[in-house]
Amino acid sequence: MEYEVIKNCELVKIQEKGHPFDGVKSEVLKEIIELYYIGDLSVAKIIDKFGLSIDNASKFSTYLPFFYTERKCPYDDLHLIAKLPSKSSLKNFFPDYQCEKCNHIECTKGNKVCSCNNCQSKKENDKKKLSAIIYDIYLDSEVEFQDINVYDRINIATLLQVTNLEFNCLVPQYKTYKSSVNGFTMDTLRDLIDKDILKVSDQTPIEAFSKITDTSFSYIVDETLFKLNIVGNCYSGKEIFERLKYLEDINVVNTREYIRLWTEYVIHELLKIFKFEMKKLGFSRELDVEEKEKMFCNALAGWLELYSPSQVYALLYKSIRDADNARTTGTIGNYRYHEIKYIIVLVDKMIIKYEQEGWEIKNYDYPSQLEIDIQTKLFFMKVIKEKNWFGTIIPDWNQVTFEKYSTTNTVVTNYSEYIDKLECQRMDDDIEITLRMARYYYFMPHGLVIDDGNMECLFATSKDLVGYLAFLKESGRVKAEDLGERVETQISRASHFYVNRSYSSNLIYYIIKTVIKNRIPTIDEWKKDEN
Repeated sequence: MEYEVIKNCELVKIQEKGHPFDGVKSEVLKEIIELYYIGDLSVAKIIDKFGLSIDNASKFSTYLPFFYTERKCPYDDLHLIAKLPSKSSLKNFFPDYQCEKCNHIECTKGNKVCSCNNCQSKKENDKKKLSAIIYDIYLDSEVEFQDINVYDRINIATLLQVTNLEFNCLVPQYKTYKSSVNGFTMDTLRDLIDKDILKVSDQTPIEAFSKITDTSFSYIVDETLFKLNIVGNCYSGKEIFERLKYLEDINVVNTREYIRLWTEYVIHELLKIFKFEMKKLGFSRELDVEEKEKMFCNALAGWLELYSPSQVYALLYKSIRDADNARTTGTIGNYRYHEIKYIIVLVDKMIIKYEQEGWEIKNYDYPSQLEIDIQTKLFFMKVIKEKNWFGTIIPDWNQVTFEKYSTTNTVVTNYSEYIDKLECQRMDDDIEITLRMARYYYFMPHGLVIDDGNMECLFATSKDLVGYLAFLKESGRVKAEDLGERVETQISRASHFYVNRSYSSNLIYYIIKTVIKNRIPTIDEWKKDEN
C-alpha cells in the first residue's frame, strides 16, 4: 500500500490517557505521520521535534493511531478501522479491519476467524440453515447397496480402509489423510460425492461453507466431513458397513466389467511404473501432457492383449534405456521432441524382433521402489482373487481359449461365479444329459472336455474348433474323404472327442459353473478315486 492511499484518511481520535499522541492536534498528528513515512527526519528527530514522550525510538510504530477505512461493518454499517503500519511494512500492508462498536474483525491475511457476538450468532443461524438445506438436498437420495457397481465398491472400501473408519463415524476431511494415501485422489472422492454415495455432513465446520442461501451452498471438499448415503433391505446399517469396508457380497454383473476393470487397473499401474522409469533417466518433457498419456495408454492396451504386465514392464524397461542411449549418442533425431512416441516405436520394434527370432520376453517383478495402489490390491485380492495378476495375461472373454488355466479352477471359479446373470443360450437336451451322466472333466487348449460315461465330449467356440481342426490336419489325422464335411464331423472322426456343435463363450462358462456347482471331479481327481 502506498502512503497516498491513507494520506487523506480520517484518523481515529486517541482517548487513551498517557498515550504519546494524547492531546496532539489532528493537523500536527498528520504532519508527524507524513514525516515518518516520506520525510527526511529520523524517528529520533521526530520525537525530539514534537516533544513526544517516547523513550525508545524503535517502539514508535506501536503508538501509531488507527484510521477509518472505506470498508464497512456488515452488522452496524460503520466504517471499519485499521491500525497504521510501520514504515517498513507499508508496501506489504494487509490490515486487520475492526468495528469500534461491535468488535467485529475482518482479516485480509491468514485464517483468523472473528468471534464477535454478531458473528457467533450468524454462525449458529447458518448452521441451522445448513442442516435444513442438507436434509432437503439428500432427501430420498439414498443409494441401494445392491445397486453399487464393482468400481464404486472398491473405491468405497479403499476410503473406509485408508481412513480406518468405524461404523457410524463420519468420513474425515480429505486434507487429514491425503498425504498418507496411495491412489485415493480428490477426483475419486468427488466421484463418490457426485454419485450421492457420500453426502455432506452438517457437522462440518461452518468455515468450510460459503455462498449459503436458503436452498444451496458451496463448500471446500477437502475440509468437509461426509457420511455414507447407502441403504439396503437385506442388511442392517452395521452389516452394510462391514460388507462395504471389507468388500463382502460383491457382485459383478458381467464378464465385460471384469475385463474392463482388470485392464484399467493394470494400465494404471504400468503408467505409474512408466513415469517412474522415465523420470529416473530424465525423460520428463511429456509426462504431464494429457494427450501423450492417452496415446501411451492406448499402446499399453494393445500390448496387454498379448503379454502380461510383467512382460510389458520388461519391454518398457529396455526401450527406455535404449532411448537414453540414443539420446546420449545423438541418434535420437527428432524423437527428442516426441519422447513417448519414441518409446512406443522401440517397444513395437522389439516385439517384432522377439517374435521373428522366437525369443522369450522376460518377466520383470513390480518395482520395489513403488507401492501398488490400494484399489488395485483390493480388485485382484478380494474381487477376482488373482495373486499373480502382474504375471498373468488379461483374458479375452469375447473369444475364450482355455489353455491358460489349470484344473485347479481358481481363475475359472471366480469368473464363472456370476455368468448365470448373463443372457446365455438355453442349454439343449444333449448338454443336460452329458452333465447328468458326467464322470469327470478337464480343459484342453481348445475347449472343455466332459466324459459322459461313453465318450469324451468337447465343448468349444467355433474359432477354437477351427483352430483344433487345423492342428489335426497338420498332424495328418484328417482323412481325405472327410474333407468338406462339417468341422464338428471332421474333428469327431479324427480325434477321440465327440463334437455335437460349437457354443458361445457365455454358454461354455455357464456349463463350467454347472460342472463346478455339481461337484463333478476333474480327471485327476477321478483317476485318484478309481485307484
